[in-house]
Amino acid sequence: MGLLVVITLIAFTASTGKAAEAEEHIWKTVELINNYNTNGNAAIKDSNSIFYRYTGLKTKPLGLDAGQGNTITKIEFKRDGEVVRTVQVNSRTYNEAVQFSGEPVVFESEDNTANGGWFAWQLGSDSVHWTEGLGGDYDSITNLGTPPKRSGTSPPADAYPNVLVQQTVQYVRNKAFKNIQYPNIFSTAYLDNTPAVLDILNPHDQMNENVEVRYGEIKASDEDKGEPDASIHIIKYFPYYTAEAGEPDAGQISLGKATITFTQRHDNAKYYRKLAAGNAAMLYYYSNFKYSFKTYSYRYPSEYVVYIKGTASPSPTPGPTPGNSAVACTNPVPGQTISGEFLEPGVAAEIRADQRGNEQFDVLQGIPSSESLYGHASANSYLYQNKFVEMKGTCTYNIKINKTYTLKWDPTKPAPTGGGSVPDPKSEPKPVVYPYSITRSYSYWTVNTLEIYGLGRVLLMNNALPGGQLTIEPSGYTAPEFSTEIKGKYLPPVAPAPITVPASDVQGGTTKPEPPDELETFRSKAEEAAKKIQVQNDSFVFMGQTIMNGSEVTESGQAPGTIPNPQPIGDNVLYSPGHTIEPTHLNAAYLPSSGEITYAPMSGNINGGSQGKSYPINGINSITVHTPVVNYSLLPDDNRPYDQRMVPDYARTVLILDRPFTVYFTESGQHLNIPGYGNRDYGKYTQNKRILFPFGVFQEGQYYPENTWINIPVGTPSMNFTMPTWVNEGDYTIQTQSWAINAPSDGAELCQVNLNGNLANYCAAESFNVGVVGRLFDFRIWDIGDFRFEKVFRTGTGNLDHSSAMYYTGGNDENGAPTALSGQRQWQLPIRKGSHPAEQLTVPHNGYSFLFDFRTIGNLWQPGEGIRIEPSFYFIPKSGGSAAPVDLYYDISGSGNKMIGVGSPKDKLSYTRTYRLADGLRNIPGGELTTAASYEYNYILTEAERTTTTWLKFYERYVKRKTRLAEGYNLEILPYTSRTLVGPTNIPDGVNPVAAVRSVQHWYGEYNLPIAPYILPKGTNIVSLANQYGGALDGHEKEFITGGYILVKFEIYTVKNSDAGTRILGYKAPIANMWAIEGQMTGDTDEMGHHFSFSSGDIILFESDFSVRNDYQGQGR
Repeated sequence: MGLLVVITLIAFTASTGKAAEAEEHIWKTVELINNYNTNGNAAIKDSNSIFYRYTGLKTKPLGLDAGQGNTITKIEFKRDGEVVRTVQVNSRTYNEAVQFSGEPVVFESEDNTANGGWFAWQLGSDSVHWTEGLGGDYDSITNLGTPPKRSGTSPPADAYPNVLVQQTVQYVRNKAFKNIQYPNIFSTAYLDNTPAVLDILNPHDQMNENVEVRYGEIKASDEDKGEPDASIHIIKYFPYYTAEAGEPDAGQISLGKATITFTQRHDNAKYYRKLAAGNAAMLYYYSNFKYSFKTYSYRYPSEYVVYIKGTASPSPTPGPTPGNSAVACTNPVPGQTISGEFLEPGVAAEIRADQRGNEQFDVLQGIPSSESLYGHASANSYLYQNKFVEMKGTCTYNIKINKTYTLKWDPTKPAPTGGGSVPDPKSEPKPVVYPYSITRSYSYWTVNTLEIYGLGRVLLMNNALPGGQLTIEPSGYTAPEFSTEIKGKYLPPVAPAPITVPASDVQGGTTKPEPPDELETFRSKAEEAAKKIQVQNDSFVFMGQTIMNGSEVTESGQAPGTIPNPQPIGDNVLYSPGHTIEPTHLNAAYLPSSGEITYAPMSGNINGGSQGKSYPINGINSITVHTPVVNYSLLPDDNRPYDQRMVPDYARTVLILDRPFTVYFTESGQHLNIPGYGNRDYGKYTQNKRILFPFGVFQEGQYYPENTWINIPVGTPSMNFTMPTWVNEGDYTIQTQSWAINAPSDGAELCQVNLNGNLANYCAAESFNVGVVGRLFDFRIWDIGDFRFEKVFRTGTGNLDHSSAMYYTGGNDENGAPTALSGQRQWQLPIRKGSHPAEQLTVPHNGYSFLFDFRTIGNLWQPGEGIRIEPSFYFIPKSGGSAAPVDLYYDISGSGNKMIGVGSPKDKLSYTRTYRLADGLRNIPGGELTTAASYEYNYILTEAERTTTTWLKFYERYVKRKTRLAEGYNLEILPYTSRTLVGPTNIPDGVNPVAAVRSVQHWYGEYNLPIAPYILPKGTNIVSLANQYGGALDGHEKEFITGGYILVKFEIYTVKNSDAGTRILGYKAPIANMWAIEGQMTGDTDEMGHHFSFSSGDIILFESDFSVRNDYQGQGR
């Protein structure tokens, strides 16, 4: 019988006794500085923390195995000695990577100053305009208007460019980043260069806290240096730039320079340098800034501590020879991948006129400066990208099923008797181990990368916005909430306990049997013992929706879902109204808009998403700034009723000397027919209104010399003016202008008629063609030779001094305003029965002279300028009625001098009227005479005449001089020697006193009828009449008219240029009737009730049948 060798396997199994648990204790402490996955970026340790430039950092797989019988209970991660995260393990091994979000720590680079920059213009030797030269690129150049010319240049060259230049310049950072607590962190390799983060830490709406103009000398060359000027306006400031080719980190965001966008007015020649040839010159403008900015570095754990506990086993108890089961698992490897992405912001933006939904202006066509804009953007509420990776592996169970077989057989043995055999039963236990290799697969899902971006901000840029840009922070926005838990794993199975099936006997007969092969018989038991693997996904819940279920399950983790796509944000999330366009913003067409939307990375992102995402916003509307003004000023022809010209000019508005007029000038009217403009009030946009007269005017008592701009306050609809007397008669053009609030200071030529419809114009202009016309007025009779009127016109009988009594045209002045004589008809013309204050029935006898005067205003002071008076005659019966025109005839001594017709050639030969202006009987004031004489001596006499004639000698002749007024009775011409000069002497400063005093003329005249005239109806042919009576008439024929009154009518005109036949102004003109204006009566009733009708120009009635001859000879004719 062979030797049965039994190999006994000794194993520690659950069935061999219960282990005594050891206490939890620290196994080891591991530094993390070299155990992070930094993706090639730098990390540094300072003060027991790791610093890294991005917001997320993941360890390498930790690769921990506590060894047989030990369990890793937990791992503690420490930063600055404090535990910041604890991972519960409860497994022998741990080979996961751990994701961290860094704690931001602020680092600041303060008070950086650069060497400054300069911008040069150059002027060629024969150039007249500046061209941009060396020293800086530019974004845009905006014309500010036509510059003045520089004196001494030929051809005349611009003194300076007169433009607004916008530049974007990069300035080197020269101060290190610092944080006192962490002095070893200064390299930018550890600092966040993400634009979204930099923009948050250095907000653009607090730009002036971070950057300012630095004043001080800057050198462009050894010869050229200067300082920045006060016109610099900072528009944008970014504390970073994109590194260029050849620089470190080319194409990446760099913290080595700051980017500053600014404007500067190149509207002076402060730093001008003349070059040798012709006009050649250089012109420099300087800029420099001081700036600070902040960024983050992120602090991470610097070490981790591993805790374990183990088991101490009792001494093994040998078993019969059982086989122990074991299990071995492969490390998980990536399987299938599920990726998701939504990185389209779906952004659109607009910059429109407030208020949204009720926009007054269409900014594409035009919006005035001082109006406000709103910015609005629509976009998706968040962005994301993710990758979920299935981790797969297998666990192989090596299952051992133990069965002991009792082998039985009876080989027999010889009988004791020696014959045959007798039974010899035998039995032998035979342990058998059935091995099974059963593989169980497992899979679970992990979050490989997760990047969620919440809405950051929108930056809209347009030159019309204050500062050129608008930042809109979200309002009423809730970022998506999500949570993750990195716990994806499989749970390594425990090897099943030894499996022993009940023993059985194997009968072998006479020979020893072999155990049967029951491998397949017990396979089901092995399969039952090889449990499926427990797995657990990472957990990811997004906005309340479970995307990845982290529950523990068997064999395979549930496949993850997808992140829902974002919805568009609400209309008010990115909306910012009330951004006022600077009132002084120049007009500009289609100012381009640009924009950028930023999405900020959210805390909790995994393996990425540490930097924000920025997208350009295309398609933003442009803006046209057009500040409107209108000018529909009006000069109504209100003075037309006072136009005494005999040939009126209806093409020009008439202005009358010494009369008021009104200019109506509102801010309302028709502008361009676009939204918000049209026909409306533009006072809001009007800086000033003004009017210019080419002659002096009075306004509310203040005098403005000619060609002086007079401001009319905005909101004042009209302004009253008065013409001085000394303005020369003639044609003029008056100009008005309305200026917009954004008009440049040098925009004198930028005017357009009625409205500034062209963007280049800032002024609406209007003009009025006017005719300035003089006056003829104030006719009076102030003496009559009839002795019965001595009591009226003299201070006493036989006294030569005049009383104050005069007979006026009517009861109004030359403007139609009532005077003190209003209602006193006795003193109003014509002189008639009832005019004598003491003798109501007295009417002057014919043949007596009467003295009259009147005044004119205008250009009537030179030789050749005078008055034309045309008398005409009418007859009115004493019983009243209307006057009938008549012809007068008279006799003079000598044969053949009978029946001389007034107005006939013989009349002109027979009668000549002369008078002496300075006659004492006229009682003209001496000062009045002296003034007239002085003007004649100094301004009418030639220099040669004055040389030979002293003033005293001239004045002596002047007071004795006689003037011829008429030849005949039907026409009287008053030359310049018939007038004095009585213009104003109390005049404003700057007015020529000579021009003022000569502007008003006082004319003196006298007239009388022929003595005892014969009266015939107008047009009677006296020759035919004489023939009826035998060839001779004596005045007693029935055709001659008697028994009534001769009415004298005057037609009075001004004449000029020594042309007495051309009537210029008339007392009764086609338009103005001064007789009527002054209120001349149209009729009167005598004491007998007889009514007499009168008409314009009727000045005096004479007795038809009584003459001076009756008074002195006591007889008729």
